[in-house]
Order: sequence, then C-alpha cells, then structure tokens
Amino acid sequence: MTARRGGPLSSWTGARMWFTALVARSRRPAPGDRAPLPPRPRRGGVTGQYRPLYEYLRDRHANRVVLTFGEIESLVGFRLPTAAREATGWWSDDGAEAADAWSRADRSASVNLLSEVVIYERHEPHASAAEAQTAKSRR
Repeated sequence: MTARRGGPLSSWTGARMWFTALVARSRRPAPGDRAPLPPRPRRGGVTGQYRPLYEYLRDRHANRVVLTFGEIESLVGFRLPTAAREATGWWSDDGAEAADAWSRADRSASVNLLSEVVIYERHEPHASAAEAQTAKSRR
C-alpha cells in the first residue's frame, strides 16, 4: 500500500511523527550539559491541606458558591474536624488554615451548622456610595 493523502497510512505516519517528536523533547541532556533549572517560584495561594478548596473557590465565576460539608470533604479528601460541625467560630475568616483557603480566594464563609451548608460569597471591590450612585445615574 502506498500512502495517500487522507488514506489509512497517512494517519499512522502522523502518529509516528508526533511520537518521535514527543520522545525527542523528553530526552534529558547529559549531566553537565546544562545548568540545572532553578526551582519554580510558588504562585500565591494556599499550600496546605485545604488547597483543593481554595482552587475550587478561586476558579468559580459565581459570586456565591454553596457547598455542603460532604462536598467540601470530597474536595479536600478528608473529614472536616469536629469543631467545624459544632462551632460557627471555626468558619470565621481569621486564623485557621481552612479560613486561609476561602480568604485567599477572596471569599467569606457563612455556615448553617444544622443543615451542614456553607455559603462562600465573593468580596466586592469597595466603592464609595457616591461612586456607586454616579455609576447608576450614567446608565
């Protein structure tokens, strides 16, 4: 069989070329050929066990995100501490590692312990009342 444009061999040839290029890129230089790369700088954000929650909240476009305790536990991969289920103070925006997750995602947390639901609301940029009124009158 000969390779024709769009024929069965052309897709195989394309795959082979792709694989060859992939292998060539993945080959590492011999020691001493290049200086080692510097460590990658850390991006701003949470690095602890609540990082998945931070990333989830950061990547949501909605101003309000509602999550159950079970959904939060699925995100972070472990059960929330007993204090989170019993005290609203655990959900305050100051101090705890978990609070760092939603604070750095520019959100605040409001919890309903009875229904085990947390509402994360995005912080709005602060504008003076006069600026807000001016913006409304321009519309």
